[in-house]
Amino acid sequence: ATRAPRADRAPLLASAALCSVGNVAYALALPYGSLKLMLCGRILVGMGGARVVNRRYIADHVDLEYRTEASAAFVAFTALGMAVGPGVAAVVAALPETEVYGLPINGLTAPGFAMLLFWLPYLAAVAIAFVEPPLYRAQPAQGTSAHDGARGGGHGAGAARAHAAARGGSAAAPLL
Repeated sequence: ATRAPRADRAPLLASAALCSVGNVAYALALPYGSLKLMLCGRILVGMGGARVVNRRYIADHVDLEYRTEASAAFVAFTALGMAVGPGVAAVVAALPETEVYGLPINGLTAPGFAMLLFWLPYLAAVAIAFVEPPLYRAQPAQGTSAHDGARGGGHGAGAARAHAAARGGSAAAPLL
């Protein structure tokens, strides 16, 4: 199987940047009295959602043997964030109104600023520490053909070992 060269780092950086800028726009909408700024902020945050990028990363870089487990973990953590979010929102909404550097921090602006505090370290971590996994061209392992496996096209256990060997790893070692 031949995989087209794709970058994983750039979409993650773009996603984090869109979410960062979107949350700033959302947080500044009230002080500027701008419904358009609020809507633009929410649109940018929506465009910055990295779920597709994360799923593609799992599909491209997690061995077939562990892919279901990795996908399930991704879905579980996504659901955890959605479950915890309303509780965090309730706490943030109850914060007393204050000002920081002349900007009002209250139940309406605090969520944008709080999310910015989550996205900026993520953006920095991806920019500094994320290393593109190597691209590979897998050849069928000896004793297998390109038609092994349930789906065909070299997706059997022999092909998984060949994919892992081509990347310098082991089919038995999960990425996560």
